[in-house]
Amino acid sequence: MTVEPEIPFLAVDVETVALRAEEAPRAVVDYLLGGRSSLTALHPAFGRVVCVAFCDPAGAVESRTALRPEDERDLLEFFWGRLEAAGRAKLVTWNGRRFDVPFVQVRSLVRGVRWKVELDLRGNRSLQDTNLVDLMELFAPGLAEFQWIPQELAAHLLGVEVAPAPAGRDIESLVREGDAEGVRRRCERDARLTAELFLRVRALLPFGLQEPATPKQLDYLRQLLQRRGQPVDEQWLAGLSRAEASAEIDRLQNR
Repeated sequence: MTVEPEIPFLAVDVETVALRAEEAPRAVVDYLLGGRSSLTALHPAFGRVVCVAFCDPAGAVESRTALRPEDERDLLEFFWGRLEAAGRAKLVTWNGRRFDVPFVQVRSLVRGVRWKVELDLRGNRSLQDTNLVDLMELFAPGLAEFQWIPQELAAHLLGVEVAPAPAGRDIESLVREGDAEGVRRRCERDARLTAELFLRVRALLPFGLQEPATPKQLDYLRQLLQRRGQPVDEQWLAGLSRAEASAEIDRLQNR
C-alpha cells in the first residue's frame, strides 16, 4: 500500500555575515592578518548569524533578526528553542547538513548557548529515520559527482514559484545599512521555499512508502505515554508508520 505521507516537519533558513574587524576578538583579527585565512560569512569562526526563519507545513513563518553582534545569542536560543518545541518533527533544510546547522552549532559554542536537540549531521540514517533532511542532497545524491545547484534552480525544475527577495550576496550590505526588513524577507522567503520544495517531493521519497500507524496503535501509544507521565506529541504520532509505532510500543513496554 502506497500512501501520501503526512510527515511532521519544520523548514529552516539561516542568514549569516562576516564579522567586521571591530566585532572580532583580537586573536581572530591577528589570525586573519597573518594571512592564514580570510574574513568570511561562510565560516562560523569569522562570521555570525543575523537571521533565522522557520516555516511549518501550513506555510506559517516565524523568524528573528539581529543586526547587532550582541543580539546573536537571542537568535541562537530561538533556533534551539523552536526545534525543541517541535518535538519529533523533521528539520528540513537546503544545505543545512553542511552549512546552516554546523554554523549554528559553532556559534552556539562561541556564545555559550546550550542545546538539547541532536541532529543527524552525518547523514547515516535513512530518510525515514533521520531528523534532518537536506534537500540539496537530493539533487546530488550519495557519491554522485554532480555540481550542487542553487535552491532557486531546483524550485524552477520542480515548478515551484520563487518569490522575489534580496539576493544572498546582498545580506552583508543590508546589515551594514541597518535594513532588518530586507534581511528578514530573504530569510523568510528561503524558509518558505524550502517547505514548498519538501511538500512537492515528499510523496516521491522512500518514507512515502510506509503504511501509517493504525488508530489502535496510536491510542495504545497515548496510553503508554500518559502512564509514564510523558507528554503526548500529536504531531509526532501523526507521522508514525505502522512499523515505527510497533517499535515504539515495544520500547515503552520494555522500559
